[in-house]
Amino acid sequence: MESIAKTAVSALIAYTAHYTGAKLYNHLCVPDGILGYLQGMVSAGSPVCQAGISVISNTQEHIHL
Repeated sequence: MESIAKTAVSALIAYTAHYTGAKLYNHLCVPDGILGYLQGMVSAGSPVCQAGISVISNTQEHIHL
């Protein structure tokens, strides 16, 4: 029973990091609209945005029960 709880908590943490990373990336790096499209050309390569993509990519592999 304890291992099931640990697995569930780990999945919850991974999903929370994934969700938060995706929302922050969308808000900070590629906002909606034409201005977001233009901003994304410049900001998507920034270290902050690359870190966001890394979080999203790495956590998507660990979201499963």
